[in-house]
Amino acid sequence: MEQVEPVFRPPPEPKPHHVILWNRLLFSSVLLLLIGALAGPCDAGPSQPARPPLLSGQPFIIFWGIRDSSCSSRIDLSSFGMERDGRVAVFYEGALGNYPYFVDKNTPVNGGLPQHTRLD
Repeated sequence: MEQVEPVFRPPPEPKPHHVILWNRLLFSSVLLLLIGALAGPCDAGPSQPARPPLLSGQPFIIFWGIRDSSCSSRIDLSSFGMERDGRVAVFYEGALGNYPYFVDKNTPVNGGLPQHTRLD
């Protein structure tokens, strides 16, 4: 019986990094297109206008709640439209009245979240 030598095959070269990224991008794009195509028939109806912002010219307010009094320099946050210190309030369950929240996904307490409302 004739003995056959095993054939040596070098390991395959790894794909270049840009090919791997391109494959991931292509897969993500196709997945998003499929989700968009399936979500199209589930349209909830015409969009409704939102209420105007609480402060004119500011669509939302950012609060800086980090204690930075011990820092060597304090950044002027007003140029970023942010509020500092005293105007921030933290609400706890047993203090400051009955604030709204959810126990679980379908059980609101005191109306649920303030943002959990219709915008009409």
